[in-house]
Amino acid sequence: MATALPTLLPTDWTVADMLAHLGGVPSKRIRTYPPLGTATEKDVIELESRTGRICELVD
Repeated sequence: MATALPTLLPTDWTVADMLAHLGGVPSKRIRTYPPLGTATEKDVIELESRTGRICELVD
């Protein structure tokens, strides 16, 4: 009989868990700063003004 895996909290995630949660988004499209889940519109605007890269906020 298979044993159910425990539910992982985001604080327990590995990079593989994060990528799976994001639905297969290529890793080169994921910013590491600010930390996942903490970015604001201001962060996106500042990043674009510094680097010319356009980003989107994902819940």
